[in-house]
Amino acid sequence: MIPFPKHRPDHIVRMTADCPMIDSEIIDHTIDRHLEGQYDYTRNIGFPDGLDVEVMTYPALCKAWEEAGSSYEREHVTPYFYYHPELFRVGAYENGTT
Repeated sequence: MIPFPKHRPDHIVRMTADCPMIDSEIIDHTIDRHLEGQYDYTRNIGFPDGLDVEVMTYPALCKAWEEAGSSYEREHVTPYFYYHPELFRVGAYENGTT
């Protein structure tokens, strides 16, 4: 497991520094899709660059971290999820849906 000081979160929302103007409604819809679908990993797709958000469960993030073999998968954190969809329940919030 990836250590956290006192508490382990159930879910993690990831946004990167190159998405400083992310829309809060896109974040909310992506989280809703993730929770409603009980996915291990969910990302938004079909949006312009700069509006990226990803949601994952803490156990799924730990599994990806432990099993990722390439330096690319470790550096960029989440590619392991979409390169190995057979290991995770992967969901998506697509542009144009609510």
